[in-house]
Amino acid sequence: MSVLITNPEIAEMTNFSSEKMNANESSYVMNGWDLIAATKQKVINKQLLKLPEITVNSPFEIKVFGTSINCKVDVELGAPQIAPAERSGSKVDVTFPIRGEIVMGDTEIELPDNQIFIVTTDLTEIEAMLQDKKEEDMTKFDLILNMTKGFLVDIKVEGLNAAELVSLTELLAKIIKEKIGDDGKEFEIASFYLANDKVKILAPLIPHLADFTFIRNDDNIEESNFLILMLTTSTKKGNIYFNELILPDDQDSMTMLSNNIFINDIVRPGVVEGIKGEAKDKDKVNDQIKTRCIDDRIGNEMYQVYNDGKIKLEKDHNPWINTFELDVNSEKESLYTYIDVKADVTFMDIHIDTWVKSWSKLTVDENQMIDIKEINTDSGHKTQMEWWKWTIVSLVALITAFIGSIFGMILLIAVGIMNAFASNNNPDLGDNLQDMAKDLVQWPNQKYIRIEEIITPGNIVFFMKVDF
Repeated sequence: MSVLITNPEIAEMTNFSSEKMNANESSYVMNGWDLIAATKQKVINKQLLKLPEITVNSPFEIKVFGTSINCKVDVELGAPQIAPAERSGSKVDVTFPIRGEIVMGDTEIELPDNQIFIVTTDLTEIEAMLQDKKEEDMTKFDLILNMTKGFLVDIKVEGLNAAELVSLTELLAKIIKEKIGDDGKEFEIASFYLANDKVKILAPLIPHLADFTFIRNDDNIEESNFLILMLTTSTKKGNIYFNELILPDDQDSMTMLSNNIFINDIVRPGVVEGIKGEAKDKDKVNDQIKTRCIDDRIGNEMYQVYNDGKIKLEKDHNPWINTFELDVNSEKESLYTYIDVKADVTFMDIHIDTWVKSWSKLTVDENQMIDIKEINTDSGHKTQMEWWKWTIVSLVALITAFIGSIFGMILLIAVGIMNAFASNNNPDLGDNLQDMAKDLVQWPNQKYIRIEEIITPGNIVFFMKVDF
């Protein structure tokens, strides 16, 4: 008996209308994850098409309703294509082209070249599938499409009875699990590369758990967003469901770094080193510079670097940092820094209070170097003196000049600390971000990756141009 399997009709997806996302804070929520790599369905499928066909030519034994059936399979499976099986989440439909012949007992099935079958599988949590490959200078972590938990859907067959259809379903499921399941390393979705000499520096950027999720674009299914959700320093798994598309229409790839990781693990070390250069008690600075949560938003927690107590400075007249604050200003999409330096000139009962505010943006130049560019500053000061000192008219000019010189000195201290932090000579900020954005997340067949733009709507977003 010869049977022809016709092309199945893919079931209608959940009706979901999503507004086009703009580059604003609401579009770029982390949902509890530390690091997110995003691309589009069309990009992943284009790379999967480059995979070689898999030939299956072997006998199989399946059990259906307690009865053993001997099968002979001589088929070729083409490269898979993936699409979201729900509005937002980890379930995907994986479509396989198949051709060849299958014999199940006395039933012969001919598979013409244009036949396909679909496996719906859950891509969530692939901690066990992070393959650690040590090389001389680099460690590679591969994320593999795990098909062992998939199940077949939407198979339409002409000429098979119910029992034969069940047998065919069981056979195809067994082929998937045994041939491209646990051993299916051909289906590599993405990789992480880490230079061995930077393991310690980049530790906050190494994922220990990764989830997949899709965000469906109903207007154009190929524009659906594909996300790899990663935990690096956090231990609590985030939410895999996203309410909005993340990638803008004109962008195909990006990486997002959570505000938590950026402030705690990248910015804070740079601030500590910058202030140590001016502090009198350098060994105390690390304990005096802390972080705190300043804003708990939906899907995102915003953090701030601040000083806990006075930080004495190694300068004339014994000034100290009274207030230091650094965070991401989401309204201006910039790094905001506030520093307030005070001094008491005791022999003249003069109190100096000097503050500087600064707004800076992360930029990337033509050489792909990440830097911090100041876009705006504001500053001011005030003094307090005993009223009777101003009655000594002959000393007014001298006192004013004295106050001015102290103010100028303290202002230079404040600006110097900020410049020390923002300098691209600081490897804890610029190099970390550069390595993370360009080297850590890579896609199959990637030739090179280029950072096109960096925005800071609370979290840090790198838009990437990937050349395949």
